[in-house]
Amino acid sequence: RLRLTFTSGFEIGGSGGWLILKDAFHVHLLVTAIKKDEEFNTHIRLAAMDGYETYEVGQVTVPVTVAQHMRQRLAQQGALVGMNWLPVDEYAVVVTVEVTDFKLDTLSLAGANLDYVDDNLGYSDVAQLTDLIEMAN
Repeated sequence: RLRLTFTSGFEIGGSGGWLILKDAFHVHLLVTAIKKDEEFNTHIRLAAMDGYETYEVGQVTVPVTVAQHMRQRLAQQGALVGMNWLPVDEYAVVVTVEVTDFKLDTLSLAGANLDYVDDNLGYSDVAQLTDLIEMAN
């Protein structure tokens, strides 16, 4: 946690400040498509929910360990990742992403770091588009 105070210090019972939780910018997004490139890097397209519909907010390159986990999980369900975009939104692969910047004009991620795949989550856990908009303000 990080505490930003209005004065030079914080005293119990004194003036407060802002409290920023470490996980405040960690959101769950749905993987809608996946592909490998010529160097075998894995890329995914991410979406937030807009009500009950998905809304694509960007794409990221996946770290190797996360990519292996994701590709193995999809392969167990019969989806093999290749060089073309493979739609995978029906498999409910949810990832935790640290959002560092969000563009309001395009409603897209301007900065994001993929943390991990959370196999315990599903569609109902995916962040709403409004959550990302609020983050940008």
